[in-house]
Amino acid sequence: MVEISDKEYQELRSRKKELEAAESKFRTIFETSIDMISYVDRHGKILDINNSVENLLGYKKDEVVGRNFTELGVLSLENLPRIFKLFTDTIQKGEAETKIELALKCKKGEKVYVEVGTNFIKKDGKVEGVVNIFRDITERKRMEENLKQSRDQLAQSERLASLGRIAAGVAHELNNPLTGVLGMAQLMLEETKKGDPKREELEIIEESALRCKGIIQSLLSFAQKTLPEFKKINLKDPLYQSLRLIKKQLILKDIQVETDIPPAVREIEADGGQLTQVFLNLLNNSIESVKQKGIIKIQAREDRRDNRMIFTFEDNGSGIDPEYLPHIFEPFFTTKKKEKGTGLGLSISYGIIQSHNGSIECQSRKGKGTTFTIKLPIRQSGKEKVFSCG
Repeated sequence: MVEISDKEYQELRSRKKELEAAESKFRTIFETSIDMISYVDRHGKILDINNSVENLLGYKKDEVVGRNFTELGVLSLENLPRIFKLFTDTIQKGEAETKIELALKCKKGEKVYVEVGTNFIKKDGKVEGVVNIFRDITERKRMEENLKQSRDQLAQSERLASLGRIAAGVAHELNNPLTGVLGMAQLMLEETKKGDPKREELEIIEESALRCKGIIQSLLSFAQKTLPEFKKINLKDPLYQSLRLIKKQLILKDIQVETDIPPAVREIEADGGQLTQVFLNLLNNSIESVKQKGIIKIQAREDRRDNRMIFTFEDNGSGIDPEYLPHIFEPFFTTKKKEKGTGLGLSISYGIIQSHNGSIECQSRKGKGTTFTIKLPIRQSGKEKVFSCG
């Protein structure tokens, strides 16, 4: 038995109290941190986590401690190699990583974005374990994405405005001589008897001139400075009006329309006539894209967090080539045959949604179909943005 003096006993007792106080202080900081903290041994087994892990990811301590961090399913497959390299570098080389960004999956399946910092704990000169600190940056990532979308939309609006001014000038310059050509062709047709070989040529001239006239009208519609007349409307009204207008086309192609719209849809401040034009453009595109017995799905829901309504138009048509997708809202861009489109429908729709302070996006896979998503604010506030090309 080793005997110690009273002085040595008092020193040991004092050190024990200091260690207990330090442990208590550490535990308080560890458990009350708003950042997630985990401690992992050199083999990847989780030894401890703080309360924020449960708050953010939904996992309780007894569900996590003792398991390898790769078993939980919080890391996506594409992130695993990156995390494994980070972990092994920290263990083998003693290199701490200050910042990396990752997406984690919560227990309920939601995705959260975190910024991760790591450091190591050594014992006898050897790395014994790794401390990981995860900071929730989900809201920041959402704001960054919204900012990127706003910048992209602004750039698109500026391009459309510039092209619109050119289009207006071209349309006005072409309209007068075209009116003369069409008028003379129609006059000569009236004076030409049926069976005359010239009549077929005159009919071709008339048909081509009428098509040019339609293109000019589309150009003028695209370039026109039209302010939306905001009033409270039920979004069902422009939607069902659009469906009534294309009813015959749907029947002829045996296309089924499935709607998922709540019985009570909140009224929004919008221009019903302009939204009807947008919905018609999207529905006509779907009709041309799907084959016989195709399906068009329309869904509406309210986003209470951002105080807006979200509409989706989904079809099982031919889809859009990935190389074409970034250009679909550009004026005159079309994948249709020349006689079937001018490439202005989506550009005009884009401008209308922009003037409503909303957004329109497209997702598509070749051969799988296309989905357009429209987001519109429920209330228009402040100075309205005006889509102007003139």
